[in-house]
Amino acid sequence: MTLTKEDLLLFYARLVLARAFEEKVLELFAAGKLQENPHSGVGMETIGIGACTFLRPDDYMIPTHRGYSKQIGKGVSIKKMLAEFSGKKDGYGKGKDSHHFTAKEVNVIGKWGLLGAQFSIGVGLGISAQAKGDGQICAIFFGDGASNRGTFHEALNLSSLWKLPILWICENNRYSSTTLMENHTAAENIADYAKGYRMPGTTLDGNDVVAVHETVQKAAEIARRGGGPSLVEFMTYRFRSHNERQKEMRPQSEIDEWIKKDPIVSFRQKLMEKGILKKEDVEKIAKDVQKEIEEAVKFAEQSPRPEPRVAFEDLFA
Repeated sequence: MTLTKEDLLLFYARLVLARAFEEKVLELFAAGKLQENPHSGVGMETIGIGACTFLRPDDYMIPTHRGYSKQIGKGVSIKKMLAEFSGKKDGYGKGKDSHHFTAKEVNVIGKWGLLGAQFSIGVGLGISAQAKGDGQICAIFFGDGASNRGTFHEALNLSSLWKLPILWICENNRYSSTTLMENHTAAENIADYAKGYRMPGTTLDGNDVVAVHETVQKAAEIARRGGGPSLVEFMTYRFRSHNERQKEMRPQSEIDEWIKKDPIVSFRQKLMEKGILKKEDVEKIAKDVQKEIEEAVKFAEQSPRPEPRVAFEDLFA
């Protein structure tokens, strides 16, 4: 699809919302108001927004534990998301799921505590989408570290063999927790694995929201036509530690260099240089986002705590 001015402004507005939402989550966590231990994706927002904003509403999407921008890109309610993180009844999982929630209305499938669990589950969703035969696909996100799980290779092999409509999307931020990629992975790029499973494989800059969008849309069209899966790797960097309870182990000089390349700032500058975004637009979007965040906080605060009896609801064996 050809991006219009309105599409580019939507990208920018969602990027601002994703960053502001994460910053609010971090603020509330530091104040002891959330049960969620955030795994921040600040600095990586362009991948989730670029990849998910123009997926079909019925397309399946499985985020990583750094999933806020992907969920916002797919259309998840930040009110219900924040209520869930707060352990409240009006959250997506009635306050029981934290960041592992599922949002059925936009087919965002929950995250799991086990690293790499999304690979096997994603194959199942791909089989389901293929059986429907209406062009539905499944976008599955994972980090560079998760590519070392055996389930990753099993899933890529089977998805290619059966030509499942799956997008395997790697967010390569160069670290598996605190371990550099070159110390945990033999391959130079995660996308190099695609060749062994006879599927398209691409590595590119994850800080360019338009390039992310175009690459994902191309892979999505292949999948929708029955051409099978693709493996797409986006190079990126998170500005914060692995999670908010873990000490930062990376060199501060390295972090500072990446912060200088903040993808939201650079995208805003590009839009302003092209005359697509004006100063008054920037101010209005910031104001609208702030209002949306405040309404989400109020919604979460006013939502009641779940009653003890609901602990035994929604359980299946």
